[in-house]
Amino acid sequence: MTENIKELLLKYQEGAATSAEKKIVEEKLATLNLLQELQEGQVMQAKPQLKDRFNPQKVKRQVNAKFFKVTLLLFIFAGLVLAMLHVVVPTIVDQFYYNPMTKAKEAPVAEYNLVATTYTELTNPLLRVQEIQIDPLGMGRYTVTTRYQTTMNIGEASPLTCSYQLVRGKVSATSHPSNNVPNFTALIPAKANGDYESAYQATLVKLNALPEASEVVGSLTFRQPLTVSQLFQFLQVEKLPEAADYQLAWLQVDTGSADSFGFSWNEGEYAAGDLLRNVGNKYFTDLNQQYPWLFPATYRQYSFTDMPQLFSQHFTSSLAYLTDHQKIIFSLPVSEQSTNFAAALDYVQENGVKISGIYLAGTAKKFTLLAQQAEVGAVNVLGSSLYSAKYQND
Repeated sequence: MTENIKELLLKYQEGAATSAEKKIVEEKLATLNLLQELQEGQVMQAKPQLKDRFNPQKVKRQVNAKFFKVTLLLFIFAGLVLAMLHVVVPTIVDQFYYNPMTKAKEAPVAEYNLVATTYTELTNPLLRVQEIQIDPLGMGRYTVTTRYQTTMNIGEASPLTCSYQLVRGKVSATSHPSNNVPNFTALIPAKANGDYESAYQATLVKLNALPEASEVVGSLTFRQPLTVSQLFQFLQVEKLPEAADYQLAWLQVDTGSADSFGFSWNEGEYAAGDLLRNVGNKYFTDLNQQYPWLFPATYRQYSFTDMPQLFSQHFTSSLAYLTDHQKIIFSLPVSEQSTNFAAALDYVQENGVKISGIYLAGTAKKFTLLAQQAEVGAVNVLGSSLYSAKYQND
């Protein structure tokens, strides 16, 4: 067969082939050409694939790209985890514990500030809250810094500061609140016996020896508790107990127990700084409706016709307010002995608001004049100065 093909090719080249022989040769050549083209195409396709499969640079680039993607994903995941730990988790934890920065709707100040201010007013005659700063630390922890101003002082007094940590709704036992905030000296009992009477008379002698223009800071204890109306008569005032020659700082109320609770009418005007000077603010309007005269400074106006009644209402409302916010009180650095507000409220509602003693500052002349009144059974001088320009003698 091969020989026949060769003979046909020779005839085809020499031009001696018949038409039938030419047709056979041309068909064979066409078949061979097609096979050659197919073979060349397969080789051309195989070469790039083989080259790509074993190209080390391309393999290296592919590995590096995959490594970069994996590393980037790890960094993104780590960032999300850190964000969860530092933002989301503390926020969630904070929801489960008391937050002293929380404000009621339309309130210009946090409720914690109001409770702390009211508590200070009712338990300490020497101090008033000037400012409360709360710094969140995360995970239910806060640093609370309270700045006080003294209500009675000799000369110029620097503001006092108390700082502590609030951890998950409780005062941290390791934060040690600053001890530069003094506890007040309790009223001296007015007992009808020789020792107390002798001490009382001796104090009067020393007061009479002071120059009239000197300043005296101290307390007076009444032999029997006075109603607020009787106190106004004692001070010889009709409206507010204030004059050019003295300042009434605090009124201690008889609560039927050893707890020393009292109030200051002016204290409400300074509570939580100027934030309470939101006259007509809806939050304080609603608050004063629930607790009448809790914060006198937030009223648009009030009448002086029955100030003793307003004084009594202010004290009982303050007791009721603290009784209703007992949980917040235990977030303050307080002792158990200073939180019996519910018992005190029950007592004054049954027996009325009666004043067992007062804390005041004024000229030696005025202080001595008041100390010599028949209602007074004990005097405690907390400090004195030979001269003061703050008060004027009549």
